Amino acid sequence: KPERRAERPSAASEPLRAKAFAFIMPSTNPRFEQTITTCIVLNTVVAACTSFGESRKATVALESLNIMFSAIFLLEAAIKIVALRGRYFKDSWNRFDFFIVCGSTVGTVLATFVPRADVLTSLIRTCRVLRLVRLIRSVEKLRALFNTMVSSLPSIANIGGLIGLLFFIYASVGCQLYSFLPDNGLIGPSANFRSFGNALLLLLRFST
Repeated sequence: KPERRAERPSAASEPLRAKAFAFIMPSTNPRFEQTITTCIVLNTVVAACTSFGESRKATVALESLNIMFSAIFLLEAAIKIVALRGRYFKDSWNRFDFFIVCGSTVGTVLATFVPRADVLTSLIRTCRVLRLVRLIRSVEKLRALFNTMVSSLPSIANIGGLIGLLFFIYASVGCQLYSFLPDNGLIGPSANFRSFGNALLLLLRFST
């Protein structure tokens, strides 16, 4: 992690930054990352509790919890920026987290002061679910799996290309052989080989 390689600021010349640095570093305060990880999981659980037709009390309670978590993550980002300064934005994980924090904050502000912006607010605030991606950084086994998946993406693309070629061949053959079949229990307006597009969709239904 880039912030672990950051130089410790001098407590004499920069006391506030030195305290913030010691507060966020896993080597001096491992509970900080543990607490943030717990908040990420709890915030996702709260977001998943939202349902259609819920009572006004439930809506207010969930909204209050979401505001609390947004404040916690905003404070986390502020402390890290104070401690790391420009180095904070050199880390891709920090930039990703900062984007989510800004999105959640904007969504909360819009929900509070612009009541009619329901669709836009919901869209922006949905990004808070992406905080679960940060667990990849916190959990070593997840990070190893994620790195393995990223390194295997070129091979997966090659396999996808091969599967696409097979679909293309079978769809073309299906159009040549079965395009004349009439509608029955299995063949209908949405499941047939009468066009190349319909044939591809039908093959996709078969494969899944």
